[in-house]
Amino acid sequence: MQSNFPEAKFVTPKFEVQNSQYQPSLIILDQDWWAANEPAVHEWMAERLPRGIHHQFGMTINFENEQDRLMFLMRWA
Repeated sequence: MQSNFPEAKFVTPKFEVQNSQYQPSLIILDQDWWAANEPAVHEWMAERLPRGIHHQFGMTINFENEQDRLMFLMRWA
């Protein structure tokens, strides 16, 4: 019997949220997505975050506060 529902596909998460009492951050998990979107993400960061692209350290993005991280995730996750 054939189902009318589309086949479920595994979606790789783009980021892993790191909860720290000192500094909210994300780890970039999907390196292919990051490589394809890095210029657009950096442009967004430069326009909206206090230190622009200098929030990124390797595959980690550090934020000044939870609100900045949430704004980032709402746009890019």
